[in-house]
This record gives sequence, C-alpha cells and structure tokens, in this order.
Amino acid sequence: MITWHGTEELSAKLKKIVQNYPREKNLFLMQTAENLLARAKKFSPVDTGKLRGSWSRSEPAGDSVEVFNNTEYAAHVEFGHRTRGGGGFVQGQYFLRDAVDESRENFVRDANNILARLFK
Repeated sequence: MITWHGTEELSAKLKKIVQNYPREKNLFLMQTAENLLARAKKFSPVDTGKLRGSWSRSEPAGDSVEVFNNTEYAAHVEFGHRTRGGGGFVQGQYFLRDAVDESRENFVRDANNILARLFK
C-alpha cells in the first residue's frame, strides 16, 4: 500500500510518475511486442521457413506497437483458404491467434510490473 503524508510528497510523486510514464509505456509496448513475436514465431508452421522468419514489430508510436508478417500468404495460412480451382478448402492454422492467447498472461503481469515501478 502506498502512503503519502502531505501534498508536497503527493505532488513530487505525481511529477515523477508523469516524467517516467513515456519511458515505461514504451518499454511495456516493446516487451509486449517481443513476447508476442517470440510466440508467433514458435507457432508459425515451417515449410520453407519464410513465414516464421518474416515476423517483425514496429517501434512504439503513441500508445501502440505493431507486430506483423509481410509474407504474402501469412493471412491464408492463419485463416485458411480455398484451393486452386475452388474445389476444396484448407483450414487455417491460427498460429497468431494462439500466440496472442498465450501472451495474455504475460501482458497482465508486465502491466502490473510497470505500474508498480511507476508508483514506487
């Protein structure tokens, strides 16, 4: 529990939080993206290795960071696709969905750690 005595201490604490927030937020975004990247790579199916090796992330911008795969067929492998000639359908492998699901627990833990550091 945090205990403050007087408005001067409160003001100093709030000023410190405001100063440290941008750095802590960007650290959190990068940690989250790297965590998701590692899991997306782990779950990505491997034929040639191109899909698994094409994961990347952007730099934090505002309140977000993007994790992406520019491989032209990544969405088809993730969500499924019709076969040539339209005679069949290949089921999606949902590797990114699974990576996001597995990352949720770390997201909450990392968010709590960032908040704890901000309010220290």
